[in-house]
Amino acid sequence: FAVNTDEVQDYLEVIKRPMDYSTIAKRLEQAEYGLELEPSSADGVDGGMDSMETILLNVLCDVDQVHQVWTVMVVCLLAIH
Repeated sequence: FAVNTDEVQDYLEVIKRPMDYSTIAKRLEQAEYGLELEPSSADGVDGGMDSMETILLNVLCDVDQVHQVWTVMVVCLLAIH
């Protein structure tokens, strides 16, 4: 879910490219990523792999989130396989 910037007021100062799982899910539902979850397209829309990488890089900026995101990533990987 997207970070509530009212609660985390310095979020956009620390995180330059916000991304969240609900945005990825929405893009998947609307087939914005294509079939391969390819890298960024010419129109500037992040590819699926770029979006996932962005989430992971953002987490590294906030160590408090690492455990929470790791848990979500494991659940997602288990669901895929």
